[in-house]
Amino acid sequence: MEEIRQIPEGWEKNTLGEIYEIVIGGTPSREESKYWYSKSYGGNLWVAISDLNKREITETREKLTNCGVKNSNVKRIPKGTVLMSFKLSIGRVAFAGKDLYTNEAIAGFIKKSKFEADNVYLYYGLQQWNLLKEVDQAIKGATLNKEKIKKVEGLFPELKEQQKIARILSTLDQNIEKTEQTIEKYKKIKNGLMDDLLIGKIRFKDSKWVKETEFKEVEGVGRIPKDWEYKTFDKISRVRQGLQIAIDNRYKKEGENRYVYITVQYLNDIQDETNLFYIENPKESVVCKKEDILMTRTGNTGQVITNVEGVFHNNFFLIDFDKSKVIRDYLYYYLNIFFIQNLISVYAGTTTIPDLNHGDFYKLPICFPMQDEQKQIINILSKQDQLIEKEQQYLEKLKKLKSGLMEDLLTGKVRVKVEE
Repeated sequence: MEEIRQIPEGWEKNTLGEIYEIVIGGTPSREESKYWYSKSYGGNLWVAISDLNKREITETREKLTNCGVKNSNVKRIPKGTVLMSFKLSIGRVAFAGKDLYTNEAIAGFIKKSKFEADNVYLYYGLQQWNLLKEVDQAIKGATLNKEKIKKVEGLFPELKEQQKIARILSTLDQNIEKTEQTIEKYKKIKNGLMDDLLIGKIRFKDSKWVKETEFKEVEGVGRIPKDWEYKTFDKISRVRQGLQIAIDNRYKKEGENRYVYITVQYLNDIQDETNLFYIENPKESVVCKKEDILMTRTGNTGQVITNVEGVFHNNFFLIDFDKSKVIRDYLYYYLNIFFIQNLISVYAGTTTIPDLNHGDFYKLPICFPMQDEQKQIINILSKQDQLIEKEQQYLEKLKKLKSGLMEDLLTGKVRVKVEE
């Protein structure tokens, strides 16, 4: 978060307490059921941190009765007010989409009448300004409180310039939201295609896609096309399990005969160098190549990974499969269909850390057509992946642009023209 060092001409540096009344919520007694609204409609919105997951709050997971409002320290927050979390997850922001109430971990910012301040400008400012200046960050679990929030400093241009900056950033957010919706739409289309193509509801015949009409029943699977093969994974594959490598045996630098150590943490954020380690002189059985398929067997069980190379962690299976029967990309998509993912979840169990063993993996069913048809299925699904990837790249560009503009516009490094 940005420290204020220079004040642009015509701007003012104010504390939030100078401009806003800081309103802190509360939580009615959990022992009084009459305070908590149990129906799916109606009631008084009551915002917790978990509800701060969108720009505007119009619905909450829990609601209060009028009795709960009356017999507690909650305070009404008017529609349009900016909300911010200041405990646990500090700095989540949203607008009150309706009149509502909040718990004690959320502050509402109600403008004092003598100040000219734009709420949308504040919404973005709270994401940029240094909220923790008054907090000893060396203390584990340090949080803000009402007095510290009052002392947070922000830069405020004249109202018209605030509103122009807010419009620019809001337009970017609208484009980001629209792109995210497009990605979700493409993902739903892809999932629907996978469920239809990979169990043979739709077939590629005579150079066109048609609905299948001739099926056979397979116990535990259901109907599949008559001319498709059915196997269990023990008939077409063998799995290799990776290694848990002690920290002392990992290296931070590249070197001769050293391989990237593939862990879930590394794959979740490849750009984070704190997750990057190398393993020296590993056994060949724990080295994967880009053409291999890995699948997580513990924790987030069933995550399927390709196009990585290195030494794979104990959390992974490497699937050695019969390439005369199944094409790699067909297998990759097949393992991701809802039916198989659900089976993996069932076999892995519902313990704190789900664990898929070798025997249960081998029980998984696989249905597949001839390889020419597999290639057609791969082609149509890969085109959908390309659409998703294109939108994801565009989304990253928009997010970087927004981050840069917030840095420039909310500090006055770049000024916007305002019509007189």
